[in-house]
Amino acid sequence: MVDGLIVRMNYLRRGDGNKAISLLHGWPGSILEFHKFIQLMQQRKDLDEYSIVCPSLPGYGFSTAPTVEGYNTVAMARTMIRLMKKLGHRRYIVQGGDWGSAVVAQAMAS
Repeated sequence: MVDGLIVRMNYLRRGDGNKAISLLHGWPGSILEFHKFIQLMQQRKDLDEYSIVCPSLPGYGFSTAPTVEGYNTVAMARTMIRLMKKLGHRRYIVQGGDWGSAVVAQAMAS
């Protein structure tokens, strides 16, 4: 639970947790888009130090929808940042597709 929301995700923790890649889906889309990528990453021994975090964006797909007024892409980015911190990742690479790219552009890149 992050920011009062149940954030479901695909999570592959690897290495010491210092390196991570977060993939944010678009709409219409979901974390299911990343299954093949996760499988490929599991096979790559040269990338064993990278954890993979694929959260379902709040209100889209498998995570609960926010009930507070004004929950926008900036608020969603803050939730994603808190999720990464909760998982123990302080520095990470973020990729966002479609709606996920708006979340990255708004605040996660700063």
